[in-house]
Amino acid sequence: MTVNHWTQTAADLCRAIASPDLDDVPIAILDADVDPAAAELLPDNVCGFTSGLLPLALGSPHSHARQFSCVVSPSRLWRWPQYKPRPDILRSLAICCTLHELAHHCQTLALARHVATTCGCSTVLRSAITQDALVQCLSAASPEPAEPWFAHGESFIRASLHVSRRARQYGFQDANIRNMHIADYRYGLSPPDDYARALGDEPERRSSEPISVILCDEPPQPFLDLFEMDKKAHAARTAEANHQPTCTACMAFREELGRVNSVVVTARRHGREYLRCRNCGNEWTADTANQQERNAWIPSI
Repeated sequence: MTVNHWTQTAADLCRAIASPDLDDVPIAILDADVDPAAAELLPDNVCGFTSGLLPLALGSPHSHARQFSCVVSPSRLWRWPQYKPRPDILRSLAICCTLHELAHHCQTLALARHVATTCGCSTVLRSAITQDALVQCLSAASPEPAEPWFAHGESFIRASLHVSRRARQYGFQDANIRNMHIADYRYGLSPPDDYARALGDEPERRSSEPISVILCDEPPQPFLDLFEMDKKAHAARTAEANHQPTCTACMAFREELGRVNSVVVTARRHGREYLRCRNCGNEWTADTANQQERNAWIPSI
């Protein structure tokens, strides 16, 4: 399923949103549904992606440091297989996906500004760079932890909220924070509306500044606090799900449910029943004793 002319509309919108960073550089937005070369670059499990190496992968000998390129598959964005795709909705979803990728690019531009400021080298923001140089830059970057929000943490959320606000300012009203897939449970984070409230009036107050400049400054403290809270909540959920008892009595409890009476005592608090190990005091919810999948046992809190 293809949607005519959406790529040019998206490119014009991106150039307006990310001005002046994209004023004088190429923008390449490729529809993977109609471009076989672009489709080959799109991983099976994603609807779109951006990379500084994308122009080089498509055969260009050089890539400008600020150039924005992305690949989007509108057909993969359609989540309702029982219904026939509507071209107008596909077009809107494809542009929203492009704006999502633009937020990633704004992060890259902010990093380039930081490097330029730190190293005193302003040419990094305006020069054409070779494939070897790009590879070196990307390989030198510190990898992010493999968390649910990998590459979609606080910097991306902040950039996306600015992109979303500016897109609506320029007339694309479908660019709400949900359509752009910002935060929410898929990334193990709070709803995007919570992050929008935590960011406050920054998108309106700084709407005349380049987003890459804004990202170089510290975000409001409530915004940072919310992300820290989400990280701690995820760490607690992970520790709970991955809990592995080391006590021999607990191990016996996991391996042989028939020995429960000889291993644990029962306690009741707040209307819930718990199983407490006589040896180490570790507690388990009584519900876990009824689970068929023993590896899924969760310690009580």
